[in-house]
Amino acid sequence: MIEDIKNYIGFLSRTFDFSVTVHSVDKALTNVIYDMPEFNIHSGSYCLYIKSHPEMWSKCIRNQGKIYERLKQNGCRMFFGSCYAGVGEYIYPVSHKNEIYGFISVGKYRVNKEKMLHTAEKYLTAATEIEKIYLSRLSDDIPDSDLVKTLTAPLCAMLLRAREEKPAENYSENENIACRALSFVHRNFCSNINLCNIAFEAGCSVRTLTAIFRKTTGTSVCGYVEKLRMEKAEKLLNETNITITETAFLCGYSDPDYFSCRFSRYYGKVRQNSEKI
Repeated sequence: MIEDIKNYIGFLSRTFDFSVTVHSVDKALTNVIYDMPEFNIHSGSYCLYIKSHPEMWSKCIRNQGKIYERLKQNGCRMFFGSCYAGVGEYIYPVSHKNEIYGFISVGKYRVNKEKMLHTAEKYLTAATEIEKIYLSRLSDDIPDSDLVKTLTAPLCAMLLRAREEKPAENYSENENIACRALSFVHRNFCSNINLCNIAFEAGCSVRTLTAIFRKTTGTSVCGYVEKLRMEKAEKLLNETNITITETAFLCGYSDPDYFSCRFSRYYGKVRQNSEKI
């Protein structure tokens, strides 16, 4: 079912240009989401840039609580709103018989420039650059709500089915460790994380983490972190005009020269762009 969910989200992205993420307050649904951590975080270049500021992650998580409250007040009905950074999104509840387990976000729409400017001025220094990314990478072409509802309903049904097929109590301890580690890595890969604090968050020793992580992902913890950093760096370099130096800092590297070396080695090529050096 997890692969079906991933494939369907990919279909929504390719065919309708939907940016889909899934969030939960229910332990069983949380474990389902742990199996696809890449869809628990908005990965557009604007959101990646904004959330490079540590406080933005916490603010985003706090705002999710407000979304659940609004869903309850709305009688578990889909609604459209904007986040603290001015990004518009449809919120579709993952619910059954009025009990909310989580929600699906379909976003990346440009709806509130004032919120964007407020966020930039309060938390970040490169307000001009943020505005450029906001205007160029988000869309003002908001899809019809009936279309979003029709296309999101099957995803909700699949998530509920996955939740029923493997409830939280059926996850092994190794699966829980892998889930906790992957979730922490995906939320913090641009920070100064290491094996010790990942193991602490996963609730195991470094040795246990190393073995379980490789068995689960097919790669080492360090290799997985570098993959996430390189993918973010490529997106920022392709979709924004920020410098290589700033890209390095935003992706967790304190030394731009080391970052450039790792980036070139990872992709097997050297980026030649004098305007970004």
